[in-house]
Amino acid sequence: PVNRKILNQDPSVDMCPQRRSYNPTEYRWGDGTARILDYLLVSGDAYDLTHCPQGADLDLHMSVYFAEPPGAVIYGITVKTVDGITVYGSNSRLLGKHVVVQHAEEVVTVCFHLKLDLAGGDYFISLGVAREDAEQDHTPLDRRYDLVHLRVAGNGQGFGIADLKLRFEADGDVDASADCGARA
Repeated sequence: PVNRKILNQDPSVDMCPQRRSYNPTEYRWGDGTARILDYLLVSGDAYDLTHCPQGADLDLHMSVYFAEPPGAVIYGITVKTVDGITVYGSNSRLLGKHVVVQHAEEVVTVCFHLKLDLAGGDYFISLGVAREDAEQDHTPLDRRYDLVHLRVAGNGQGFGIADLKLRFEADGDVDASADCGARA
């Protein structure tokens, strides 16, 4: 469950710039009828993170203010490299979650649960909320591209973008415990 107490609920305050992982060069756009007020990175007992270890579980909490009732909405997230390569992106619609906001001046909290199976390096996370719209696919209400700058601390065993959990075995390898085709 999302803990509303850890996120800003005041629609007059944008708390995102106060977060330690905030990227001041974010790009923001949308029609403004909704506003992302705050986000918080949580992993285990650690809050307001700037970095996480490779393979960590990460919860990204977000609070959104709706000035008017949009009806059905889509919440989205994208993770990119600092070079702009999309590592992963999804949204509530793709995940089969139908979300409806029916009241004006409502603050809604959501949480994205991620597994950081990434190679070590710097990543940007973008967040967004859109109105479900069959004619235009969707209407952007507030999108904050590259809002979060997160460093993933690598284990030194690989490079690239993803951590594919590579295992290596060879004839004569004294550490080999199973055949290459065997699954652990």
